[in-house]
Amino acid sequence: ASAAGFCGAGRDAGHDSGHDSGRGSRHDAGRDSGRESGRHAGHDSGHDSGRDSGNGAGVVTGPVTSNGAGHAAEYFATGSRASGAADTHARAGVGPGVGARSRGTPGGPVIEVLGLAKAFKAFTSGWGRAARTVHAVQGLDFVAADGCITGLLGPNGAGKTTTLRAIAGLLRPDAGRILVDGIDVIARPQAALGRLGVLSDARGLYPRLTARENIVYHGQLHGLTRAQADARATLLADVLDMAALLSRRTEGFSQGERMKTALARALVHDPQHIILDEPTNGLDVLATRSLRQALRRLRDGADGGRPKCIVFSTHIMQEVERLCDRVVVVAQGRAVADGTLPELLARTGHSDLESCFVQLAYGRAAVGPGLPDAQTGRPPHAADAGGPGP
Repeated sequence: ASAAGFCGAGRDAGHDSGHDSGRGSRHDAGRDSGRESGRHAGHDSGHDSGRDSGNGAGVVTGPVTSNGAGHAAEYFATGSRASGAADTHARAGVGPGVGARSRGTPGGPVIEVLGLAKAFKAFTSGWGRAARTVHAVQGLDFVAADGCITGLLGPNGAGKTTTLRAIAGLLRPDAGRILVDGIDVIARPQAALGRLGVLSDARGLYPRLTARENIVYHGQLHGLTRAQADARATLLADVLDMAALLSRRTEGFSQGERMKTALARALVHDPQHIILDEPTNGLDVLATRSLRQALRRLRDGADGGRPKCIVFSTHIMQEVERLCDRVVVVAQGRAVADGTLPELLARTGHSDLESCFVQLAYGRAAVGPGLPDAQTGRPPHAADAGGPGP
């Protein structure tokens, strides 16, 4: 019923004001005119009617584009409303399980970063300020898969946050492509971003709202009804062990409590992919352990859901050792190494991650010719000058 209400209203609107134009232009000028007319017509009635008809999810984006309305339904139904929320609602008992999205082969590539580049202008202080170009990311490539925690490990200024902000659609890259389930983030941002849950370093909670109100409000922004968002908040509170926080205002929350609330808010629409920028910053030992446990459960689908794809940035070796299935070492805006922890250790000949990382990010000379391996006590390979790499 939800899919019919949402898609049908958009299609009818497309026929009224976009179908004839789209069909006529298909013969004269091709598909683009119909696509645009359907997009604009579908917005006014399809989008609103879809929201009123139910959960606004479950619309299967189909190939009906010649009359314009099919494309309008795709444009406005994808994103959070058709990002797999329907099957999530069914699992949580908060809505119909229609229009579930198939993600393809488990373990296949679902987030692909290809040749990503981004530069910024930096100005010196004082009179006659001169601008210089800072290349934050330079041709970065990596792939993150379902059921896997992929860590971006690098020093401060390596380009980790810039990369995650580009994946989340907050920055437009200068070059390269970012694909989420094969959807180009730049070309179709709404469709791609609806499949992402993003936890930035700035938690951004409303201090005068309770934790539940923060989560529910964000869920409604993603197209959930209040009842559905409320049910998701209750479910996530159990997953993240934060039930005692739901009725409290977030003003005065500790760092760990703020992190849990912000993570629940990012997960309220049950995205398949989770992006976290240095999530353990400022957390104490217990809060960090709790976060690790929650991320492992999400990765494995331990709470009845599908295994998640998780990408997070860090410069803390312990987090990588205890949490990551794959590690992408980033230095000077480039991926200098990519693999499992045993693969990276074998590549460098070290037995501890710190020495391994220093060699990969800064070169063998940075390890120091006279400094022994941290665990074995053996001297490293003969140091020779060079940039990042083994």
